[in-house]
Amino acid sequence: MGWSAILAADIEFENGTIDAWKALAIDDASYEKWGPLTAVAPRGVAATVGESLARLDEMARGCAALGGHDQLALTWHGRTLRVRGDINEDDYRSIARDLATVQRVGARGQYLALANDGNDGERTVIEGGTSRVESIALHDVLSGAATDPGGVDYAAVIEEIFASVQSAMMNPPKKKAAAAKKPAPKKPAVKKAAVKSKPASKKRAAPPSKKPARKKR
Repeated sequence: MGWSAILAADIEFENGTIDAWKALAIDDASYEKWGPLTAVAPRGVAATVGESLARLDEMARGCAALGGHDQLALTWHGRTLRVRGDINEDDYRSIARDLATVQRVGARGQYLALANDGNDGERTVIEGGTSRVESIALHDVLSGAATDPGGVDYAAVIEEIFASVQSAMMNPPKKKAAAAKKPAPKKPAVKKAAVKSKPASKKRAAPPSKKPARKKR
C-alpha cells in the first residue's frame, strides 16, 4: 500500500431507469480504454450492476465500522448516485473495475479517481450511454483547471472529502463496552429430609442358666 485513491462521482439517471440499470450485465473487458489507475487493476468480479453495488456497499460499511482514513460512501440523492471516498491503494484496486464499469453504463455524469500523491488520475465522462476516459491529476482538479459539464464543483468536493477523512481520524468510532455478565441466579437450597433413626432394638433377657444338680453323698 503506497497511496490512496480519492473518488468522486455524480451520475444522474432518467426517471424510471434505475431498476433497469441495476439489472444490467456488466463486463469490463468490453471497454478498450481505461484511465491510468483502473487500467492496472485486476478484472472485475460482479456480473450485474446490482451485484457490484452490493459489493461496494459492503466495503463502505467496513470502512465506516473501522473509522480512520479509509472512507467510501454511495448514496442516492433523488435520481443521482453520488460516490465519495478516500481508500487505500489495495482496497481501491480490488473494486476499481467494478466501480468504474457500473458508472460507464450509467446515464449521465462524471466520475473521478485520483491518486492522492498528485501524479495520476482519471476522469470518466458519461453521456447518454457512451463514455470516454481522460487522464487528469489531483492538482489539476484542486486548481479548478478541470471543469465539470454538469456544474459540480469537484475542487470543493475533494476539499470536503479531505475534511471528512481528517475528522474521522480525529474522532474514531467508540468501541462498545462489553456488557458485564450478570451473576447466575442462586438456586434455592434444597432441604434434605431428616433421616429418622431406627429405634434401638430391645435386648432380650438371657434365659436363666441351669446349674448342674449336685450329687448327694
